[in-house]
Amino acid sequence: MRLLAYLQSLAWCIIPALGNVEKTIFLAPEAIHIPQQHPHLGDLKLEVLSPWNPTLRRQLPAAFTKSDLDKGKEAWFVLDGLTPQQRYEVRICWAATVGQHTSHPMVLPLSRFLSAEWRVQQPTAFVLDTYSLAAAFDTPELITSLAVYSESRQTSDSPESDPRLQVSKAEPSAILFLRVGAAADYYTTNETLMQNVPLVNVDISN
Repeated sequence: MRLLAYLQSLAWCIIPALGNVEKTIFLAPEAIHIPQQHPHLGDLKLEVLSPWNPTLRRQLPAAFTKSDLDKGKEAWFVLDGLTPQQRYEVRICWAATVGQHTSHPMVLPLSRFLSAEWRVQQPTAFVLDTYSLAAAFDTPELITSLAVYSESRQTSDSPESDPRLQVSKAEPSAILFLRVGAAADYYTTNETLMQNVPLVNVDISN
């Protein structure tokens, strides 16, 4: 089992070399006081990127866009523990090639890694934007998107003690929202694939 875990980790490390990276660069805002009483940021159940949790590995849903303004399927995260006025970079990494017929599409059997017929392209266009809490809550389009995503997260099995959901209780705190738009960037004659876009395995890090 230990050898299998090692090989899976090795496969994960190899595959991103064939993949893509998108990023956003920003200045951290001034620190503000974050209300600790309910409702508070933790109630949104958004995953948190911070100095104590610098990387999130997960699957993101994507969707085909209907217009140039459409960013695809949107997901929201919290950027916490920032130093005011410091320059930051958040990156999202994903593989352009994923394996078929496997329980975890990012983990390919190494013996078949170079087999062309065992690979399928999954191009995805990601857009990363950061927003202050005030901007997100005061903009109808943003608060609607945030509310929809938060509602989808309420059924998450992650306990409240999960460190990925923990927002710093330090006062005051420099904090931002991160919105990630994922748009399927391909066309196929496979109608099932066009109607049901596969989840995209990503690493989000700062």
